[in-house]
Amino acid sequence: MIRILVGPKAFGEPLYSREQIEEGKKEFFEVILKQLDAMLKDKEYLCTSVEFSAVDIAFYNEISTVMLLSGFKLKRTQFPNLFAWIGRLADVAEIGNSDDRFLEVLTKYGI
Repeated sequence: MIRILVGPKAFGEPLYSREQIEEGKKEFFEVILKQLDAMLKDKEYLCTSVEFSAVDIAFYNEISTVMLLSGFKLKRTQFPNLFAWIGRLADVAEIGNSDDRFLEVLTKYGI
């Protein structure tokens, strides 16, 4: 999904068609996020119940990046488990601050 959103501008790739973009968004927002929400039911984190892991950080960064690039706003009612999980990770200063830095880079390069 990230490559579809920034590939043409950041990597000089050909533009993706409207259909390819919509298909990628649909898969990400309707399939992947729904699966992650289900995985997080009755769990605090993806791999452990006591603390976050590298897996949580990797997934958080991917989801956060796509949301920032696409303007998608996660709704608590639609993805309650995922919403809570993102909140827990964003509360970790080193993780949450990465979103601010990423926005600075996007702005600097006009992406």
